[in-house]
Amino acid sequence: MSKVEVNDTVKSLLEEVNASFPGEVRIGFGEEQAGFVRHDQAQQFVEEGKMLIKVNDITAPNYTASHELIHMLMILKGFPQLYFQLSTGEKDTDNQLMFLITELYDVIAHEVVVKEQRRHYLIDDEVEEAFFKGIEDAVEAEDAGKVDGFSTIRLIMMMDAITFYGNGLANFETRLVDAFPTTYQAAKKLCKNLTNGPSVIRLISVEK
Repeated sequence: MSKVEVNDTVKSLLEEVNASFPGEVRIGFGEEQAGFVRHDQAQQFVEEGKMLIKVNDITAPNYTASHELIHMLMILKGFPQLYFQLSTGEKDTDNQLMFLITELYDVIAHEVVVKEQRRHYLIDDEVEEAFFKGIEDAVEAEDAGKVDGFSTIRLIMMMDAITFYGNGLANFETRLVDAFPTTYQAAKKLCKNLTNGPSVIRLISVEK
């Protein structure tokens, strides 16, 4: 693992997590540096009451580490978790459904996570650009609005992008529309409905 010195904000978040977690939480860093950020660049490992948050990519280590820590804080403070207790009887179908439901759950949770990261100045222009590059790396642009095997994940990623960019969405909207015209408009409508409807995220805050 590479040696990365996180900033004081991330150190404070780690201390807050350790104050509530029934064990020890540590952060470790890999050596990859892809030039983009995505939420799959970190993993959690548990062993004998200890948890390691492994940040595999160090393009934006403070951003990625804080993202994982805030997710943990939300759970420790009572943010609803997902439980999968039903089955279709088909393992592949179950796995696909669990993946999609988890991704949608994360879109909702990210409204809180991103708000906290911005409040702590953990998202800057470089991180915003790296986030867009992460989208480009994950999925190809639409083919004239045709439905394909990536249509659903594009929709979820556009919803996540709208949440992530927030008030700064206008700075990236043209590029998002150019690459994902149909999906982006559908995502905007869904996000508007989520924002206007009742939401558990208004009841839970990770602020001290």
